[in-house]
Amino acid sequence: MCAGLVTGAAVSVVTARVGEASNPQRKVLAASVAYTTGIVGGGSGSGSGVLGLRTSVTWTEVNNPGSAAGFVPAAPPLIPPLPADLFYPFVSTTSSQDALNTVSGAAAGGGGGGGTAAALLAVAAAAAAVLARA
Repeated sequence: MCAGLVTGAAVSVVTARVGEASNPQRKVLAASVAYTTGIVGGGSGSGSGVLGLRTSVTWTEVNNPGSAAGFVPAAPPLIPPLPADLFYPFVSTTSSQDALNTVSGAAAGGGGGGGTAAALLAVAAAAAAVLARA
């Protein structure tokens, strides 16, 4: 007996007619898939059991594409998540507070030899602040 095997998939596609009124074209607005899992097996152990798979596709057409204009998907991140040890060879920090202290110390001229790395951290922190305001 095998538990947790994918035994089915349900695909849902949302479309709308766009373009010229005399020759509208279907455009896919969204698509999603949902998997179903189940327990398979329980046969005689000879490996010749029957495995039933189920797949379904649902097409939904939006009659008034203007009604979908209010839907705005989330913007992808401008800067992908960066690992904590990105500047490891240059700056070794153990917490975000240490990173802030390093950046503020470099800005005050008291950086402990990591001026270039601290300047890079300052630029990254400024870019993150600008993106957070946007």
